Amino acid sequence: MTNKIEVLEVFNLSNKIIFVVKFEGDKYLINDKYQNFENNLAFILKGVGMENNPNSESKSILVEILNENYSLEDFKDKIFIKKD
Repeated sequence: MTNKIEVLEVFNLSNKIIFVVKFEGDKYLINDKYQNFENNLAFILKGVGMENNPNSESKSILVEILNENYSLEDFKDKIFIKKD
């Protein structure tokens, strides 16, 4: 199964970029690279936080964005797949 991340919300907190996401897949490792289907947006997973709500499927993740020119809103409501 391909690992997928759906970005629900995006935040910039003191130059740290946080995504609230839903995970789909087996295993997520720090420094995994994810790219959207159009291949124009990409990020590296840098850390995984706790569930925002025990009844929720979403988690907060810390990311490093690989694009030079972007808006955080470009990442919202998109699905990203793991790239090898």
